[in-house]
Amino acid sequence: ERSIEINPLNSYAYKGLGLCFVRLENRAKGIAMLKKAIEYAPAEFTDPYYDLAVVYIENNEILQAVKVLEQGFSVSDLFRKEHLELYSSLKDKISGL
Repeated sequence: ERSIEINPLNSYAYKGLGLCFVRLENRAKGIAMLKKAIEYAPAEFTDPYYDLAVVYIENNEILQAVKVLEQGFSVSDLFRKEHLELYSSLKDKISGL
């Protein structure tokens, strides 16, 4: 929180804080922080997209996870390559419902 006070655009700090809140069972606040991390992230910092997708997957919100991955794909081809298999498996899961 202090890092964000010093630099309110610090994507990495929002990501860390978001993951802390999620693990401390304040999921809504954690998701909000991860979304801020995405908002302020430079194009080469795609970790928050993956982290938010995982939070959604852990809560069986597959469609939300897919949307976040797609958002990350639009920012980085490398992110797409790294997470295409996960994305495909989630899409298969959705189509199987």
